[in-house]
Amino acid sequence: MKHRPYNCFIYSPEFTVEQRQEFPEIDPSKFKESAEAFSQLMADGSLMLDELSQSDELAFEVMEAAQVNDIDRVQELLQATGVTHDLDVEFTPSGITLRMRTSANAGDCCVLTMLLKW
Repeated sequence: MKHRPYNCFIYSPEFTVEQRQEFPEIDPSKFKESAEAFSQLMADGSLMLDELSQSDELAFEVMEAAQVNDIDRVQELLQATGVTHDLDVEFTPSGITLRMRTSANAGDCCVLTMLLKW
């Protein structure tokens, strides 16, 4: 086997510059729907964050429930802020992860993840 330098190009008659991959027609409708759905997720996230940042009582109750590993109570407290999207909650001794997602009937297109320290 002959050693070829790295900058050596091999000509292939099967491929020429004129032969390019065909791409499907661009349809931005799904992309636009996802952007709208994500905008609604952000509005819900903003609502929840506003409640958490303005209420000492709510912040205390969420942390207290997390400290005793009462995930159902944490979920209930956060849902009570008025969010309408599906919400998944995980927490550690150093913070909480909040994931909001669009529902399956809305296309299940988007996820908003928020990581908050405590």
